[in-house]
Amino acid sequence: MKILLLDTNVSSFPIYAELKKHTNEVYVCGNNETDFLANIAGKNYIKLDYSDSDILINHIQEKDYYAIVPGCNDISYLSCAKIKNNNPNVLIDDIEKADILFNKENFRCYSLSRKLPVPQIYDFENIADAKGKILVKPVDAYSGRGISVIENKGELENAVMNARNYSLSKKCLVEEYIVGNLYSHTAFISGGKIIHDFVVAEYGSANEFVVDTSYVDFSFEKNILKEIRECIEFIVNDLKLQDGLLHTQFICNDDKFWLIELTRRCPGDLYSRLIQLSSGFQYAKMYIDGFLGNLRKSINENGKNYILRHTISTDREQDFYSINCQVPVCMIDYISLAKSGERIKKSPFGRVGVMFLKCANERDMYETKDLIMQRKLYSLSV
Repeated sequence: MKILLLDTNVSSFPIYAELKKHTNEVYVCGNNETDFLANIAGKNYIKLDYSDSDILINHIQEKDYYAIVPGCNDISYLSCAKIKNNNPNVLIDDIEKADILFNKENFRCYSLSRKLPVPQIYDFENIADAKGKILVKPVDAYSGRGISVIENKGELENAVMNARNYSLSKKCLVEEYIVGNLYSHTAFISGGKIIHDFVVAEYGSANEFVVDTSYVDFSFEKNILKEIRECIEFIVNDLKLQDGLLHTQFICNDDKFWLIELTRRCPGDLYSRLIQLSSGFQYAKMYIDGFLGNLRKSINENGKNYILRHTISTDREQDFYSINCQVPVCMIDYISLAKSGERIKKSPFGRVGVMFLKCANERDMYETKDLIMQRKLYSLSV
């Protein structure tokens, strides 16, 4: 059977590897013929702009794929959603439902109409009612691009212009700035119920709005998690979502939480590997099972390893030669994204690599995370 994966980025390699266990006929498509999976797939790489629905539909009809699987970016999922009605093998939400979840403004409006906990949104008529800091961001961008925090309403016009510059639709969202800790809740849904989920603590060391450091939080407060699960299952049943992954970012402060963003595609920067290394849970397998119609509850999630995932990036543009660790670490995996001699752009536009660190215990993990946040774990030599 032939399966098409819409992504060539290294983040989708765990998905690709799991698909290869089902069939040797795994094809990948994308525009960048030098990208990681384009090289790995060899003759099974297809140079194709999957953001163009007409091109994608014609290609799928010509090749008669058994299944279509989106990768680790929004465009790949939304492209699948757009062609759902033309292909019965695309087991995915339709584009109307996807637009509610993926578009930040649409999700805020939907959540407020259902009384779900989200930040207050403002328009130019009620902006005078805003108290404290205001967050301005594109409705459809990613990785912290185009986000501004303002305290003076006189800064609003420039912040809006900046956000719109990074938006494909040239739209932005103006909302209250929430103070708290950022987390993700990643859940697999079957029959309207959560069958597996994890909470991951997330931090940005090089850029406040770009997650570059994270770990599975095995001790997350159970009462708050219960409320989050109730919110997620309400959304799933209210929108009648397809079985599969539903990934949520939220901010928590004491006993309150706010839903920030939802997505149904696999998170990037090898998030799936973080979950598997930390717990033994086969995240990438579960992800593809949703698109193959095989999603079932697994029993393989009993591990508890203290793993830190860190994406190496920089808060200023600089040349890169090597990574010099300032303290001993147990690095169990490293995926290089840049070569020595490259000019690395400041976050969110440049990355050096992704490292996975094994820590002795919870305290060791927290202390290592603190060193990363202080930019003291390593230096990038030039």
